[in-house]
Amino acid sequence: MRGDAARALLIETYIETVARYGLEGTTISRLSALSGQSRGLVSFHFQGKDNLIEAALDYAIGVYARSWEKHVLSGAKPAADRIRSAIDHDLAFTAAHPEILALWWAAWGEARAKAIYGRLSTARDESFVNDLRLMFAEAGLGREHANAAALAINAYLLGCWLQHHVDAKSWRKNDFRSVGNTLVESLIGSRSSAKTAGRVRSAKNRGKI
Repeated sequence: MRGDAARALLIETYIETVARYGLEGTTISRLSALSGQSRGLVSFHFQGKDNLIEAALDYAIGVYARSWEKHVLSGAKPAADRIRSAIDHDLAFTAAHPEILALWWAAWGEARAKAIYGRLSTARDESFVNDLRLMFAEAGLGREHANAAALAINAYLLGCWLQHHVDAKSWRKNDFRSVGNTLVESLIGSRSSAKTAGRVRSAKNRGKI
């Protein structure tokens, strides 16, 4: 196997190996053995572990970004439904790609890999949060509340990822979906209630009630 196919195989095997053995345990020798490719071919494509980490992280980030675009941003749905789609997407992604989540957690916990991740993905991560901000704003929240709501959903989703990473056997997608939907309803509903209460107070002050 040569060229792009070999490179793709090595990246995918690297991610699976990190998920199983961690960054430190994912040696060139182990990657070579598990992928069935020679050490020389690994070195030819990546010239060292840092380049391997970068290629794997870039691949994983791209998988997530394309999935988000397809399942969350495409189509014309009300904002609240798109927010729920974002939750459903990340829960489904968690169940389908535990090896990618394991790679991210491993990278976030190691200084050099974390720096590589930050360089590759800080702007992309912010764009995902901004998508949520825009959804909440479209759902009727003001700028400050839309920002807080987006950060709350982002933190909730990171918690879902972490719980699956720590204890996948007890992780239940429907349970986390129920929590997420309740959170969305509270974030949107509480703001709507506040607006209604504000209109009522305003009407009382004008003597209309």
